[in-house]
Amino acid sequence: MESLIDLFLYDNSLMKFPSFIFGCKKLVYFDLSWNSITGPIPVEIKKLIKLQELILSGNNFTGSVPHDVGLISGLKALHLSGNDILGGPIPSSLGQLRALEHLDLSTCGLNSGIPSQLGFCTNLKHLYLSGNNIKGSLPPSLAALSRIFEFYIDGNIIIGAIPGWIFTNWTNLRSLSLRENSFIEPIPPESGLLKNLRWLEISSNTFSGHIPLLIGNLTNLEILNLFSNKLNGSLPSSIGNLCKLRYLFLSGNHLTGSIPNSIGDLVNLSVLDLAGNKLMGPIPTTLGNLTDLQYLDLSNNTLSGKIPPSLKNCSKLKLLNIGDNRLSGKIPSWIGKSITSLHVLRLSHGDIYDVNGKKRAHGWFYSNGDVYIYANGKMREYNWFDSKVACIDLSRYNFSGRVPEELTRLSGLHFLNLSHNHLIGRILEKIYKMKNLEWLDLSNNMLSDEIFPNMPSMTFLNTLNLSFNNLSGPIPYNGQTTTFKVSSYYGNP
Repeated sequence: MESLIDLFLYDNSLMKFPSFIFGCKKLVYFDLSWNSITGPIPVEIKKLIKLQELILSGNNFTGSVPHDVGLISGLKALHLSGNDILGGPIPSSLGQLRALEHLDLSTCGLNSGIPSQLGFCTNLKHLYLSGNNIKGSLPPSLAALSRIFEFYIDGNIIIGAIPGWIFTNWTNLRSLSLRENSFIEPIPPESGLLKNLRWLEISSNTFSGHIPLLIGNLTNLEILNLFSNKLNGSLPSSIGNLCKLRYLFLSGNHLTGSIPNSIGDLVNLSVLDLAGNKLMGPIPTTLGNLTDLQYLDLSNNTLSGKIPPSLKNCSKLKLLNIGDNRLSGKIPSWIGKSITSLHVLRLSHGDIYDVNGKKRAHGWFYSNGDVYIYANGKMREYNWFDSKVACIDLSRYNFSGRVPEELTRLSGLHFLNLSHNHLIGRILEKIYKMKNLEWLDLSNNMLSDEIFPNMPSMTFLNTLNLSFNNLSGPIPYNGQTTTFKVSSYYGNP
């Protein structure tokens, strides 16, 4: 065993640290990850003086990161992530590891500041400190880490402004994640200097001020996440320069002005989330250029005008939410014809009420890509890219005219709400053929149709509201219809 160089013991059911390892004086690579080892990391680890890579991730170590790890002078990679009850500080002795290139201490329960000595590890390329309780500000000594590619410190308690040296010294940076901390002040204009950056994640802080114009210089950026801050001002037109961008999250800020037409230049965009701001004006017709778009959320703004027909070019859309704005016009007929992959559509605004004026205890919302349906006292969760699920809410939008037949071609639809509009005409026969419908609300319109005596194909329907229309015919009372209350038909001739 003394001549052993590489040892792989990962993903077993080991519960104790193997003591024989300390006799392997020539060991270079040691992987003990994803076991069930408890207790402290042995200080005898310092005996492995030839070690270059140590992987102890995904165990149940307790105590703290031993100071003696800093004595393994040739160590290039240290992986301790996923030992969430390890605790303690980041040992300052790690600054002695001048050959260190990869340091992963994420989700280790660390609860102190970042030692300034870490700045001596000038060969560091990957530094992961996410999901701890690290406090304080980023020490200026880290500016010396000029070779760093990835820096993740999300989910901690870091305070203060983003240091300018991140943008001036870390010019090789590919990924920067500062989300879920307590950063304040505006995003520095120097952020546009990181020409190699592919991932910028600074959401869930308290950043204020404008989005820098120079952000348009980050032409290699693929993911930009600034949601849930206090950013204000307009969305700079220079954002259209980010031609490689695939995900753009700006929701939950205080952005004003109109959506720039240059947003249509982001032709590789898959997700666009501008919800919960103060954006106004029309939806740009240039959004129709985003033919790879799958998720579009412009809800909770003050956008006005009509839904642009160019959106029909976004044929890959799975979720379209433009509710809680000031849009008007007819329900677009292309929704079911051109965008056949649509799973969730929401154009509505305002609360939903029953026939007695009481707020109704069902509805839907989505979060982080999942759709949550609350109906009949039960919460149900669906994943938004599940092809068997579709939710459409067009309620309270002052839509007029006829319900487009194309809407009824969405055969996977489970939830359809067209209530509180000015819809006319006959559509029930087509809707009754939508076999997967579970929830149907056409109330408070001017539909003039016949209530069919039976709905043999709608075996999954458990919520129905046809009240306050101009419907005629006897109230059905057989099969599935026996489960519906008489109030489902109130207010018809």
